[in-house]
Amino acid sequence: MLGNTLILSEAWAMSLNNKGFSLFLQMVMSILLISAIIIGFFSYFVYINSRTIFIKNYAQELSKAYISISHSPRFNRSDFGGQGMRMMGPAVTDQLYIKIDDKIIQNPDNLEDYSFFSGTKLINVDNNMYLLYGFSDNNSKVLLGSRVAEYELFLQGFRSSIILASILGILISLVVSIVLSKRITEPLKKVSSSLRNIVVSDLSSRISIKTKTKEIKELINAINKALVRIENGYKRQEQFSSDIAHEIMTPLTSILGFSRMITRWASENRAMTEEAASNIEETSKKLIELAEKLLLLSQPDSNVEQYSVNLKQVALNNIKEVQSFYDFDIEVNIPEELRVKTSRELLGMSLKILLENAAKHAKADTVKIEWNSKNKELHVIDNGLGITASEKERIFERFYKVDSSRSKEGFGLGLSIFKKIVDKLDLVVRIENAREKGTNFVIRGWNISE
Repeated sequence: MLGNTLILSEAWAMSLNNKGFSLFLQMVMSILLISAIIIGFFSYFVYINSRTIFIKNYAQELSKAYISISHSPRFNRSDFGGQGMRMMGPAVTDQLYIKIDDKIIQNPDNLEDYSFFSGTKLINVDNNMYLLYGFSDNNSKVLLGSRVAEYELFLQGFRSSIILASILGILISLVVSIVLSKRITEPLKKVSSSLRNIVVSDLSSRISIKTKTKEIKELINAINKALVRIENGYKRQEQFSSDIAHEIMTPLTSILGFSRMITRWASENRAMTEEAASNIEETSKKLIELAEKLLLLSQPDSNVEQYSVNLKQVALNNIKEVQSFYDFDIEVNIPEELRVKTSRELLGMSLKILLENAAKHAKADTVKIEWNSKNKELHVIDNGLGITASEKERIFERFYKVDSSRSKEGFGLGLSIFKKIVDKLDLVVRIENAREKGTNFVIRGWNISE
């Protein structure tokens, strides 16, 4: 019964929700429905229990009256209906329907000839309630019957009590549901109103609503955390748009200037024309490089195919390429037999980014690539200018440059790409200061293959 009640109330709530009713109305209607079902269930239980007790007690009274006279020494079964009947008292003899075995001894209300049965049964004759009670007495089958006006009074009183209790219960439930629903929905309305007042131009607003409801507090905290992430993301997006516009504008301006130079001096100064054309080519290559890096950064995260590779061999292969462009020393201290499960291409690209960063921006003349066997970490250490604590927090941001005066090369995307690659390879990187000077990139989380 209670399980069906919960299912019914849940179905009712879903129906209200599908029709677009407010949460307040849904809660009030749901609580009223549950209250009505509980009151109905309780009333039915009380009715059945009271009815059973009433019938049992009334049947016992009939049985006692019959047995008290039928077991009397002066009782003569053959004289039943005469002196013996009067000994039972006028209240009983005038109203009692008596059938012994197959013979109706008395039938004051002209009831039909009922077949014998054991136990009690309520019957309705012309809107009058009668109780029949069958039992065995001295090998005789006795069926007693009597009109139960008290039962009718009981039903009337019970009906009135139930109606009054139901009305009172529903009124109490209505008051409780309204108070409870307002307590829950008011903070939600305030949250909704606060969210509507937040505009893109000002994402610094936060929701501050006092409530004692734990779930609503958690909701407000979750929304505020989401607003912080949205605000930070929007600021990064604005900065990104500004930076990329600046980075693109500079080479485009150069191309335009060199193009005008060619147009003006093409026929008069061949050397100047060739120099301008060469500069246009170099600037175009940088724009292509920028586009490629932006495409790599914009790619969604996806699973990378990883396989066993020799870590030292990957490092040595990429060292040769970098040293062909930059003049600095690179030391590699990695065990010959060390193999890790990773992507050779992405790992090589990440190491090359760190080496180029050390040469171009950190102004390092020596870089060490070392393996820490105890902690299973790869250290890439340069002796360059180093990075401050505040710069470490932003070093992986797109277009961020530690100090624009250090180098005019690059777009500030290298370390952003490095961080994205590390994440794709399920590795973790942290930045430490080198022992003497410079920077130490520590990469851990390696999957060592046997």
